Amino acid sequence: MRVRCLKTVLATLLVVGCAAEDEPPPPATEAPAPATPLPEIPEYVIADRVEMMAGGVYADIVAPSLSPSTDELGIIANIIGSREGLKRFSLYCSEDAVKANFSASYWEANPEAVTCILGEWSGGVFTPATR
Repeated sequence: MRVRCLKTVLATLLVVGCAAEDEPPPPATEAPAPATPLPEIPEYVIADRVEMMAGGVYADIVAPSLSPSTDELGIIANIIGSREGLKRFSLYCSEDAVKANFSASYWEANPEAVTCILGEWSGGVFTPATR
């Protein structure tokens, strides 16, 4: 009796398995939209890099080809931050902007330099500079 039940179970599984192979394939679904290409990462220089007391690395990064009107600054900043292993950084488009950001007297003598302070990136979030 036990052998007969086992044969019946195996035969049932075999029939179900064969039926599944004979079924037509599921209808095609729409292809996923192509991924948005990442922006080109411009050349940049790390003007300063320091270990923070709370842990992690902070840097001042100068990318001369960027400007406040550059599209996708946040995505570019995320890529640079990840690539360089940073916890935080400030992004500039000129060395003068770095100097102006750290020296009030330089800022007063070179007010146009402030336009190249682009913003700050911290933990995956880019905050554009306010003027």
